[in-house]
Amino acid sequence: MVGLEGLSSGHPKETNQLFKKHPKAWKIWWETHLKTCTHPSIVGDSEHFLIIGKK
Repeated sequence: MVGLEGLSSGHPKETNQLFKKHPKAWKIWWETHLKTCTHPSIVGDSEHFLIIGKK
């Protein structure tokens, strides 16, 4: 399971502003997101999540 919004869940406006106005900060945020997006508490806090299953 992966939390798609991760730490920015509930903050779409701020996340979009970070992407547009602060590319260096965005890169740090993105790297942090990738490191934390599978943690159970982050998945639980995200508005959307992705599950990859195998039959």
